[in-house]
Amino acid sequence: MLEGLVTSHVGWGALTFGLLSACAEGGVDRNLERGAANSDAPTLDPATRVEAPQPPALVLPPGSRYFEREGIRAPVLMRNVSAPSAAAFTPLLRAASEAGTTVIRLQITQGFGYQTLGMDSRGAVLSSWAASWDAVLDEAARQGLSIIVVFTLWGDWNDGTPALGWSHFDANPLGRGRGGPAASPADLFADTETQRLWLGWLSELIERWSSRPNVMAWEIFSELDLATGATEANATAFVEKAHAVVRSIDAWRPAFASTSDLPLILGLPWQTLWDSPGNDLTSIHPYSQGLDAAAVDRARTVLQLSPKPVLIGESGLDAAAPEGMTLTSSPRAEVGLGHAIWAELVSGAASARALYWEDGYAVYYPATGLPLVTRYDNLERQAARWLAGKDFRDLAAVGVSGEPPLFGTALVSASRVHGWVRNELLAAPEWSAPPLDRALVRVPLPANIPDSSWAVLLTRPEDGTQTETMGSSSQQVLSFAVAGPFDSVAFDGIRGEEAPPNPALGPVCPSVETGTCVGPVYGVVLNGTSLFANPECPSAGVFVGLTQCRDASWDLLLSSCPDGVAPLSCVVLSVGDIGGEATGGGEYYDSAGVLFEVVVNEGELALDRLDQQVIRSGVLRGSVSGGDAGVQPFELTFSGCSPPAAVCLR
Repeated sequence: MLEGLVTSHVGWGALTFGLLSACAEGGVDRNLERGAANSDAPTLDPATRVEAPQPPALVLPPGSRYFEREGIRAPVLMRNVSAPSAAAFTPLLRAASEAGTTVIRLQITQGFGYQTLGMDSRGAVLSSWAASWDAVLDEAARQGLSIIVVFTLWGDWNDGTPALGWSHFDANPLGRGRGGPAASPADLFADTETQRLWLGWLSELIERWSSRPNVMAWEIFSELDLATGATEANATAFVEKAHAVVRSIDAWRPAFASTSDLPLILGLPWQTLWDSPGNDLTSIHPYSQGLDAAAVDRARTVLQLSPKPVLIGESGLDAAAPEGMTLTSSPRAEVGLGHAIWAELVSGAASARALYWEDGYAVYYPATGLPLVTRYDNLERQAARWLAGKDFRDLAAVGVSGEPPLFGTALVSASRVHGWVRNELLAAPEWSAPPLDRALVRVPLPANIPDSSWAVLLTRPEDGTQTETMGSSSQQVLSFAVAGPFDSVAFDGIRGEEAPPNPALGPVCPSVETGTCVGPVYGVVLNGTSLFANPECPSAGVFVGLTQCRDASWDLLLSSCPDGVAPLSCVVLSVGDIGGEATGGGEYYDSAGVLFEVVVNEGELALDRLDQQVIRSGVLRGSVSGGDAGVQPFELTFSGCSPPAAVCLR
């Protein structure tokens, strides 16, 4: 089991997460398995086989990063579901469908009696076992769910080397201990009788299920790197043989194999497997207490290494077995899992959610059981509604930043943006921080995009509430303000008209020329001295964001610190009620990068032309403290590019 690995969390750091994710597919409590069949069970009656293979409803077009249904290419919401009987699958599949999940990943050697693996010692399909899976596939079709069939997994072919806590080769019918030919799990990865029998078993099941439109893909092997005797070379050769068997029967569905995330975390990904023509897509299995950031990071890494789709096959907050003491069942786990779903949708990956314990496999553990699975039934409901109808083809994945510090990700093109951000302070195990009153979001755009206005639709993940705001792009960066209070927000942006030139003011959104901080149409002057006096200052312009709230007050966000470089000669200030008492503050960095704290207690700003993108100017007064100077009065005169005012729900 996994208990021996769990104790190494602190000492092993990132490596631990890889090992734990590698062990996630194991962990089924052997004492809880039901319905075990013996090796003498009847095999498949050829007369029960269904008609010729048919194309699936959910297809993977050549060169696409996403599966496609009815002309729309977008990530799928996926669950890993397991149950001890066909009947027990029904409520789980119904709940998944009602919440917006569209794909179920089924590991068919778990459930219905693990001891059989669905075959006898000569590799023949067991008829009662196959009929049970027929019933599950039938129910999935009734619920409108597509299926990824996983034919085997690492624990089935591990005899204790490597020792990862879930080694059950002794239960494998093809092992010599059960009357089969395999002296070792490594026999599967060589030209042996074991391999031939297993490929024959695979062939029978492909023939049986390839006429079902709701079967969308075949996963040949889950987490190859953890099987005894598997190397990247022999495992890839095995996958290529299996792929050829699949393709000889089924011309449409992609076939692939996965590794654990351990090779990726160690910087030794199985590139040979990913590049192989026998592997139609790549797959990652992220497990981390910071699941949203881990999934995004690993998806981006693989997107850079392979042109194939990146499927998030399974995931979770903790790969250790859900015995009631892990983060998986912590009081606020829903928050962290919800963040991961939204982040994965706009990470560039072809799937999202794909939780392991939380989606189904916790049912085998008394400490958590079915209540843990049903607890997370509705996590993706709002994300599914947001996703509906969106086509993500021709979009590139980018990171998102902002002020105050934000974590986020987005998919962008020259004219469209879909993304999500959250307060960077939200972290496990509580995922709790004071809500943000307002924020400035920055999204990198493709090169050579003209400066433009953008219409932005904001969606609150917790309830789907939507509001509209305006943004602007300058120097291939889209900026827009979000009014609070909020913890996270999804957004959709559409590019509008290009920003017109203004003979009197120069460009509406002025930019920085190489090596020079230009004015005079924008600037920040502190106590009579320009913050742009440093000829090497990195400022890319001044952003002035305004938000009108229901209580008739106006909030101001002023920022001149750019992303990606050390802040010099710049400010980031947030001021409430700019037309009244004007209170707030923020940070000022001098030309040496020294940080000072700013407190604002007075402000002036012309509040005209608020429905337009213009150069706005004003004055803020208060105090600045830091360094050796103590507390000093300050007067800050500013002017800068401002998008149309946003709307605050306060």
